[in-house]
Amino acid sequence: MKQNLKMLVLGGYGKTGQVFCRYLLKETPVTVIVAGRRLEKATEFVDTLKKEFSSARMTACYADASDKESLRNAFSGIDFVLVTATTTQWAQQIAETAIEAKIDYLDIYFQQTVYPVLEPLQHQIEQAGCCFITQAGFHPGLPAAYIRKGADYFDRYDKAIVAFVMNFRLERSDSIYELVDAVADYHPEIYQNGQWRLGTYQDAIEIDYGPRFGVRSSLPIDMVEIKSLPEKLVQRQD
Repeated sequence: MKQNLKMLVLGGYGKTGQVFCRYLLKETPVTVIVAGRRLEKATEFVDTLKKEFSSARMTACYADASDKESLRNAFSGIDFVLVTATTTQWAQQIAETAIEAKIDYLDIYFQQTVYPVLEPLQHQIEQAGCCFITQAGFHPGLPAAYIRKGADYFDRYDKAIVAFVMNFRLERSDSIYELVDAVADYHPEIYQNGQWRLGTYQDAIEIDYGPRFGVRSSLPIDMVEIKSLPEKLVQRQD
């Protein structure tokens, strides 16, 4: 890992951002910059981190995703931006500013509308020599990785089911609105008999999630990351 790496966590004082900041400080030598549009919140969290870690590897920074000049100032002199805030409406602006600053980028957005916005930037990302990873959370992010990994253990791959269940409280209204939008725009596809078809509530299956959650009726969901897997897996088998 590069020495003195500076990583800016956009939305770093939010519930998810705090988890990432603590993990980075505990497991890596990077300098963590807690950023967001509420500087007082960022500063307050940095003060908390200083009490938890015997290190000066954290600082606060103002960054408003809706203000490109603000992003330019925040991205100056850093190496990596980790987007943990609910800022999907500004995803393209954040990405373009990261390309301009020639820094690496990772987000954990779950909305399927983000990939079509960022995919056209691929050439610019490559030209800038940046590494971009989008939708790198648990959902989406891991399902496609699980399916690809599973293919290493079979000569023939007829079916892959990756399921998950969550039990958590949404404390911020922005997160609630995003979840409602995702459910309202429900149009999953299922790959079956060599082609994709639109899934419905009738495609629900029963899955045993273990002692904590038990058997739950599980519905298909839309994941852009999985759409290219059938073709890729066929090529691997050939």
